[in-house]
Amino acid sequence: MMQPREIVCTVDSPSPVTDSPHLAAGCLMQDVTLASPESLHEIRFRNFYVHSLSVWVQRAASEDVPPPTSAAARATRLGPWELSIRDRTLMPNPLYDTGSQDYVTISRKQSGVDWRGVVRLRFVLRQPVPHWRQFRLEEVRLLAPPSSTPGGGDGEEGPEDEWSKLVEATRAAVHADNGVQVFSGADGQIAYIGGSYDVQTLQLPDG
Repeated sequence: MMQPREIVCTVDSPSPVTDSPHLAAGCLMQDVTLASPESLHEIRFRNFYVHSLSVWVQRAASEDVPPPTSAAARATRLGPWELSIRDRTLMPNPLYDTGSQDYVTISRKQSGVDWRGVVRLRFVLRQPVPHWRQFRLEEVRLLAPPSSTPGGGDGEEGPEDEWSKLVEATRAAVHADNGVQVFSGADGQIAYIGGSYDVQTLQLPDG
């Protein structure tokens, strides 16, 4: 059986949220940049006192072209930030250290958006208890599907096609115009979606 391929990436140190006072306390952002657009299969990391996290992904506008190195050029060739995982709890009770240093795996089937053509990830980390002065993700690893090749293609058929349909149906059902909060890091804007959705639309289309 083929094993997932590890993806080359750069993991930044956590940085504070600078322009949103209601999120700044107990909230950090930690970015991961890929060397080229990739299909992700799993995200693996070791927690270090993060209570909960959200995961945002940014995909290349053109999946077969590696992202440019300059920030200005990168902004013109990347798609918008998309919410992939929202408020996943890592420590059941932030007052206690249960789960504070666990190894965690997040699979593509837990994501609310497609993980093909990904060039950047942004982890929004939360720890509401000031007793834990430092919190971050450690040993971050990104894995590609066993049959994938660099550049974003994964070569998978069947169940993956059905999953992609469900992802698109979910995205279409979410109404981002209700309860949107916007905050940003040093390199650009990212929206936190708190809207509502119609459960009736969350089903696979016929055919």
